Amino acid sequence: MRRFLLNTYMKLASAIEGGITGATTLSLLQEALHKIDTKSPRPFFHKSGVVKQLKKSSGKPHKQHKLYIALAGELLASIGYFGMAGLGKKKNAVLTGGLLGAAAGLGIAFFNEDDDAKRVNGAEIDAEDELQKKIITVALYTAGGLLAGTAIKRLDKKMLKKIRKTVQGKS
Repeated sequence: MRRFLLNTYMKLASAIEGGITGATTLSLLQEALHKIDTKSPRPFFHKSGVVKQLKKSSGKPHKQHKLYIALAGELLASIGYFGMAGLGKKKNAVLTGGLLGAAAGLGIAFFNEDDDAKRVNGAEIDAEDELQKKIITVALYTAGGLLAGTAIKRLDKKMLKKIRKTVQGKS
């Protein structure tokens, strides 16, 4: 029973760690890329308008609570999604993370049709720029998934060593 609980704790902790790594990596890469090129995709938090709404409602605490809940929900969803790279065998975590990231990137790039996405600063975007934006989106989500899988794989190795030392010390 004790071994089962330790195993479950390890899997949960590594999934959360990997999810945070993937979600943070994705947001940071998108924000950095957007600072360099304004045509590049924005992080999801900017697309949903949560950041703008938080700035506008600085004096209205009731409205801010709802926005913080929405922001936390988006963050938890991203962490949960990228944390799924920990499902299955740990030796495949990087591949699983990459595939999950690529699937999310493809879904967002090709199934998310916004009217605002067709315009940047009031100017129409041509087909070549739209394709470039979709490729960048898929690449960024794939990078986030790969890093989430890498974090899960590395965290498991470190945690196993620490737990073995603890268990051997108590025996």
